[in-house]
Amino acid sequence: NTLLTFTNPLADTAWKLISYTPAGKTAQLNAAGFVSIMFEPNNELTGNTGINTYSATWKLNGNTLDISQPSTSKMLGPQFMEDQESDYLSLLGSVAGFTLSAGQLDLINAAGVPIMSFEPILPGTSWQLMQINGENIETNIQTTLTFNEDGTISGQAPVNRFAGQWHQHGVEGLTFSNVAAT
Repeated sequence: NTLLTFTNPLADTAWKLISYTPAGKTAQLNAAGFVSIMFEPNNELTGNTGINTYSATWKLNGNTLDISQPSTSKMLGPQFMEDQESDYLSLLGSVAGFTLSAGQLDLINAAGVPIMSFEPILPGTSWQLMQINGENIETNIQTTLTFNEDGTISGQAPVNRFAGQWHQHGVEGLTFSNVAAT
């Protein structure tokens, strides 16, 4: 009889880079710009390097994580961001596994040493409404939405403030509940 069934802990998750250790260095550096990684459920890996978007494939086999060589768009940026992008893409190729603890994802090399650290994308971010149903917003009043660390949302609508709860379902699913306005 099957007693316990576990799902893949990476599938359908999205993360932002908080620190990384370039090859040949011992110190972790804080990430500049918004660098992201998304583990799609179909084993596609997508993200942003801070300058370019990228895609690759990923495969989890036991404790081993394999990431294919990513392909990227070809935009240019400031030299320090291009250097970070180069380090990041190189490090993706040396990922051999991961650890997931206390809301932090660490990608590790073959020696088991963390080389990149990530945190979930949404908590602690604020957004401004720009479109509704594909139509640009034409108002002088900012409409905002903040994803708080405790799983609540808050924000300003054109007339009232609002609050509620949020829950992320993988990369493309988001649910709001218990939303109330002043």
